[in-house]
Amino acid sequence: MFGQYLIIVYSFFNVLSVKIASNSFLITKTLEQSNFISQYEGIDVQNLENEYYALTLRIGTPLQLIQLLVDTGSSILWLANYTCENCSILNRYKPYLSSTYIDLNQTYTQTYGQGECSGQFGQDLFSIADTPINTNLKFLLANQVSNLSLQKTTSGIMGLSNWDEHTNIFESAYSNGQIQSPLFGFQFLNSTRGSQLFYGQFNQSVLDETIWLKTNMKKMWSTQILGVQINEDEYIYFDDHSSIFDSGTTCLLLEQNVYNKIYNDYLNCNLDCDCNKVYPNLTFFFEGAKVTVPDTAYKRYLYNGSCSMCIGQAKSTNILGDPFMKQFISIFNKKEQLIGLYQTQKMFNLRYWYFYLALGIQLLFICALVYYQVQRKILALE
Repeated sequence: MFGQYLIIVYSFFNVLSVKIASNSFLITKTLEQSNFISQYEGIDVQNLENEYYALTLRIGTPLQLIQLLVDTGSSILWLANYTCENCSILNRYKPYLSSTYIDLNQTYTQTYGQGECSGQFGQDLFSIADTPINTNLKFLLANQVSNLSLQKTTSGIMGLSNWDEHTNIFESAYSNGQIQSPLFGFQFLNSTRGSQLFYGQFNQSVLDETIWLKTNMKKMWSTQILGVQINEDEYIYFDDHSSIFDSGTTCLLLEQNVYNKIYNDYLNCNLDCDCNKVYPNLTFFFEGAKVTVPDTAYKRYLYNGSCSMCIGQAKSTNILGDPFMKQFISIFNKKEQLIGLYQTQKMFNLRYWYFYLALGIQLLFICALVYYQVQRKILALE
């Protein structure tokens, strides 16, 4: 019952906050998919068992085909060297075959949430088939890979974070005049086909309809997160108001208090869950947007016929991985340090104090409701 009253209070609070903020309350309907997101057609991105997304590139002279995982949560592009130790990677780069390869004589170790790789930096020509992109790019040639779970068909990882010390392939192609903008974006889908990478000059109507969020970390596509609503009923407020948009993370990783609340009150299972049970929708609120993640996005079907919940506890910062990023088309503007959400729900200009005001109003409403019910019972007894 209280959940229904909270929804009523929330609707009232929306109207009140609009007047306070002198903004109009807007919820944009989901737009029809445009066939013209950017001036170039989208590049196919392969869905690998709903855990990773991979892009096929060409490197060197003559060309060697490689497949890299696309990762907005890291900065370095690395490939497994043909001499790589402890590698389960089958398709490795052979620099000695390329006449355009340059050894930059600089060692580096790339560390991830789990695992790492190390080697030396090099430079070579990178291109993407059927695109104007053909540019020299600095990359890490990995001689050791430890505790990284990669598909055997992949050759490494293409980091695409916002760290300005590392140039990505789109920035390099833009600086060489091969494309008209360094912007890039993704549409990730559950199906094996249909996921796309968009790049270059985006359609202006798409940019106009995109909700832009400011980044708050130098090396990560991270933005301020306000709270999460469970089934349009209960709000949970984040202590850590940062959230990383990470295509390289398979699940949702949430801070301890948020994860514990969702797990204990709504899931009560992890690796052996009932596939037929309906689990809650999770709606994440940002300053200007909200994104709803249905249970079908974080529910993973296992080979034994059961399901697991792709929601875990973050080690530090909240990480919004693939279940979250599948709900919209993401556009990344590294120059302006902006994350774009296209085809999602727009909110009025939310701020932290709105949420705490909403919480206060909700508590007052509940107290008034309880008082009213108690008074009715007292009168009935008299």
